[in-house]
Amino acid sequence: MVVLVKDQGGASVEAATVTFAADGGGAVSPGSATSDANGEASTFWTLGQPLGPQTLAASLTGGASTTITAT
Repeated sequence: MVVLVKDQGGASVEAATVTFAADGGGAVSPGSATSDANGEASTFWTLGQPLGPQTLAASLTGGASTTITAT
């Protein structure tokens, strides 16, 4: 899973720490990543059992966050 970190003006943000957390029995690795020169930070998301709705949260320290849902 790749998230894109941008500032309020829409420019990519390098060196931002993104923390990832899985819910619903899944797992992420790594649990945090630093955005690259393109503003991209990535993790591997493994869905858990039983199958059903699961979420992945990505958040910046003291900043914005987003949640992605797999059904």
